[in-house]
Amino acid sequence: MILPTVEGSALPFNMPSKSFSELGLPKAVHDNLISASGGDKPTTLDTFAGPLVIAGRDVALIGAAPGGDEQVAPLMAPLIAQMIKSSTRKSNGEHAPPNGGGGGTPRALIVAPSRELVTYAARSARTLLAGTAFRVVHACGGTTIDASAAECGNRIDLLVATPGRLLDLRERGAVALGAVKHLLIVAADALFDAGFDEHMRRLILEEGLPPLLDRQTAVSCALLSPAVERVVSHLLRPNMVKLTAVKPWLAAACAPLARQAVRFAEDRGKQPALAALLEQSGVSSKASGDRDGAPARGPSSGLTLVVVGTRRHCEAVLYFLQGEGFAAGACPSDRPKRAEKEALLSSFASGKIRVLVATDAALRVLEEELCPVAHVISFDSPPSMGDYVRRLSHTACGGHTGRLTTLVTDTTPKVWRILPACPRR
Repeated sequence: MILPTVEGSALPFNMPSKSFSELGLPKAVHDNLISASGGDKPTTLDTFAGPLVIAGRDVALIGAAPGGDEQVAPLMAPLIAQMIKSSTRKSNGEHAPPNGGGGGTPRALIVAPSRELVTYAARSARTLLAGTAFRVVHACGGTTIDASAAECGNRIDLLVATPGRLLDLRERGAVALGAVKHLLIVAADALFDAGFDEHMRRLILEEGLPPLLDRQTAVSCALLSPAVERVVSHLLRPNMVKLTAVKPWLAAACAPLARQAVRFAEDRGKQPALAALLEQSGVSSKASGDRDGAPARGPSSGLTLVVVGTRRHCEAVLYFLQGEGFAAGACPSDRPKRAEKEALLSSFASGKIRVLVATDAALRVLEEELCPVAHVISFDSPPSMGDYVRRLSHTACGGHTGRLTTLVTDTTPKVWRILPACPRR
C-alpha cells in the first residue's frame, strides 16, 4: 500500500488511525459510519484525514478522485464530529443542538461546485447524523430559491450549498454565516474551472464568515491548480496540513487498455472531422448501410460518447449528426427529466442510439448510469485534467479496450497542458 504524502508539523500521534473507533467520534456518528461503510475498515485517506480534522487542524486534501466519494468522505465524518463537539450540550446522555440555534445560522458549511456533489454530500451527512437532532439543509439548483429560503427558515446545523445558491440566500437574508465554525470546500479546482472564483472571493471575504483563525477549514481537490494554490493561503490557517493522496484515477489516464489520441481539425471543420472519426470507428451512418439499427453486440461495442463543452454545441452537433444519418441522441442539460434520461440511456445501452452527445455538466449526472463505450470523442477540449479523466473513465472498462480521441484546433492550446503525454495521431 502506497501512503499519501503529509506536509505539516506537530502531527497527531494517532495518524494514521487503524479504525474508525480510534477517532473518538460521537457514538451516533460512529455507529452510522460503521453501518454505511460495512465495517470498521477506513480507507487510506480516512486513516490520515480523520485524525487531522479531529485534532482541529485545517486540511488541504489534494489528489482525491474527481468524483464524489474521495472528495467528501474522508473529511465528512470528522467534520461532523467536530461540529457536534463544538456546538452541543449533553441531554440525558444524548447529543442535542444547543438552545438559541435559530433559523438560517448554520454552524458548519459545505460548499461544492455542482448539484450532484451538493446532493451527495448532504445525503452523506444525513446518513451520519441519523438518529440525532441535528438538521442538514442543502441548497442548489433543481429547486426554486423560494423553496431553499423556506428550508433555511428553521434551525440549520449543517448547510450544503453551491456558491451561486448560497450567495442568493445571503442576498435575501435567509442565511447568516457568522456562526460557522467548520467550513469544507469540496472540489475546489472544479469550483474555479466552473467560473466560481468571484463567488468564492465574495463568500470568503464579504459575506460574514468568521476570520480563518476562528473557524476550522478543509479543502479537497483533484489537482492543486494555480488558482487553488493562490487561494489556499487565504482559506487555511498557518498550521494547516497538506495531505496529498496517491492518484490511481490519474494513473488510469495511462491505462494500456485505453488508447488516447488527438485529432487536428480546422475550426470550421470539426463536425466533418467528427463524422469521419465515427465512420472510422465503425459507427456507420444510415447512408453507409446501418439501416437496421441493430444493437451493439457487446457491452460497449460500437457505442460512442461525444463530449462537448456547452449546451449550444451539444444541440448543434446532434443536429449535424442526425442530418448525416447517424443514430444519435443527446443530453444537453445537467437537469434532464427522469423519464427522458431513462429512455435515452436505455436506447443507448441497447444500441438503438449508437452515438450519445453530452455536455460535461450532463455527464456528471449520467456517469453512474451510463454504460461503458468503445470510443469517447472530446469534441471540445476538456477544461481540466479532472474532466479529461472523467471522460476517459467511460471507456476501456471491465477488461475491454477503448479509445479516447480529442479534437483540437489552432485555437485550443490549452489541450497540450491537459494532455502532455498524448501522442499525435
